Amino acid sequence: MRHRQDITELFSTFLQFETDIITRWTTDAKLRRSFQGVFAQSPDPSELVWTIYWHRIWDQTRSESAHNLASLHLSAYLQESCYWAAYRTFNKFSGSQFTLLDYFQIAIAEVSTVLRGFRNDRGASLRTYAEMVFQSILRDGLRQRQAADLCTDWTLLRKISKKRLIESLQHAGLSAMAMTQYKLAWTCFKTLYVPASSTERLPKPDLALWQAVARLYNEELNPGSPPITARELEQWLSRCAVWVRSYLYPSVASLNVSSVDENTSEIQDRVAADIDTPLGALIDREEIMQRQSQYTRITQVLEGAIAELDAQTQMILQLYYQKHYTQQQIMKQLALGQATVSRRLSKAREFLLTALVQWSQAELNNLPTPTLIGSMSTGLEEWLCARYSQTAVNPT
Repeated sequence: MRHRQDITELFSTFLQFETDIITRWTTDAKLRRSFQGVFAQSPDPSELVWTIYWHRIWDQTRSESAHNLASLHLSAYLQESCYWAAYRTFNKFSGSQFTLLDYFQIAIAEVSTVLRGFRNDRGASLRTYAEMVFQSILRDGLRQRQAADLCTDWTLLRKISKKRLIESLQHAGLSAMAMTQYKLAWTCFKTLYVPASSTERLPKPDLALWQAVARLYNEELNPGSPPITARELEQWLSRCAVWVRSYLYPSVASLNVSSVDENTSEIQDRVAADIDTPLGALIDREEIMQRQSQYTRITQVLEGAIAELDAQTQMILQLYYQKHYTQQQIMKQLALGQATVSRRLSKAREFLLTALVQWSQAELNNLPTPTLIGSMSTGLEEWLCARYSQTAVNPT
């Protein structure tokens, strides 16, 4: 994959795939014009400056079109982060049914999740943070999909919340009247189908249960509403299960749809009217310089602390953060017990966090409160991911 160098290219181009192979970077002409327009007013070549700028537009603007435009620019910027998260997940879960492109599409659909959680004052770059979040989303998504695949329809309907059921019915396009009927059927089903034990594979209810659910449904109906048979109610709930699966675990093909409406071109063409905040009004350059200087100092402190670790612990960190090995894989690679690997990882993180807290006390006069230590722990994890990803060998 060719690395993008030009600042305009970073915020206006997208990866083009052919099956699982990257073929090229493709330019969105309107995004390019949009970025060139604001860049002409403030020609700053700093990647950091523009990520903060677009993120603040995304976060602070009251204009929906400006918010969507900023989201598109940041989606373009995060293409590499998404790709590497997808690539590493694909290699780690090679037995999965999903392709590399599937993982990429699942992750890129969650850009808004990344942007909501990002805090630029922690020091880690948006790219580093995004890659962490994308990988977490993909891992969690795999577990949920695997669990859903194991669930019967009846287990799924017992587990689903009322809120999720309503969202699923709305997503399926049902009318208000139909939604009311399906919600009542589901409520009656949950009331009467109470299994003796919790299991992932609840059996299909028998005819007697369906008849009891249908009787309860008919008793709860408003006067004049048509009654329902046990067979019809079973069919309704089977459809509900299909709609719930479709909503909670959409097919990858449905994710490959722009999250912006058909008026995207109009949104981008109106950039001059909507993005009227100059770079200088959102970005304090002195603040950025101080933050970069502080991040450099943090890097020096942590690099020094890593150098104090024994060679085997350094290797464990490298395998865990650079190669993305599991603890079981590290155990086999280094011929160590899993308890030893887990203990070494925990001790290494604790040692590095202590070095960071001590530096913060000495140089910034920060008291080590639980909140501060928690924030530093998160920042340390982001730093480790960034540090080892920079030394990783990229596939061709």
